[in-house]
Amino acid sequence: MINIRILLLTVIALLSAHVSYPDTIHGDLVTWHKVTIDFEGPNSSETGDINPFTDSRLDVEFTGPSGQRFSIPGYFAADGNAGESSSESGNIWRVHFCPNVAGTWNYQASFVQGKMIAAELSGGKSADSFDGASGSFKVNDSDKKPGKDFRTQGRLSYVDEHFLQFQRSKAYFLKAGANSPEVFLEYQEFDNTPSKRTYPTHVKD
Repeated sequence: MINIRILLLTVIALLSAHVSYPDTIHGDLVTWHKVTIDFEGPNSSETGDINPFTDSRLDVEFTGPSGQRFSIPGYFAADGNAGESSSESGNIWRVHFCPNVAGTWNYQASFVQGKMIAAELSGGKSADSFDGASGSFKVNDSDKKPGKDFRTQGRLSYVDEHFLQFQRSKAYFLKAGANSPEVFLEYQEFDNTPSKRTYPTHVKD
């Protein structure tokens, strides 16, 4: 008689050996919205022997429904939540992309390592792991958002005019203000920032 428990464990083991989750897609899958892809790669650290910011390079090529291509650089994201956890190590590598048209988008990752390779446009040795990982996702047209949400108007572009122009609506963006506060990076909750600045009056904004 076949031992059912052993049979089930064998089936689970075989399925696990053939199933992998090299990446996770986050975000609203509509045009002009940020799509984030997380790759599970090698464990690294801000203070590691192989510097994840200078000695590794992640590029992800996105191919749109009409064959348009965009090569987007990625980065080391520690545990994937370092903004809250202040983690200095982890195995998450991340890229952000804003698709400009609806349809199916394909992507393929290039993940290489080498001394100061992040500053080079090519070269480097394959870091294995998720190098070559690929996938696809479907994007719908941007939906109308309430309030002053500019994303339905498209990306801002330089068009050799006095003002920036939205790619979709063709409206111009009129900017005013002094870009203050100029010391906004002196925020006490930023890692390794000795500051007493908290900006309590801006929390509601």
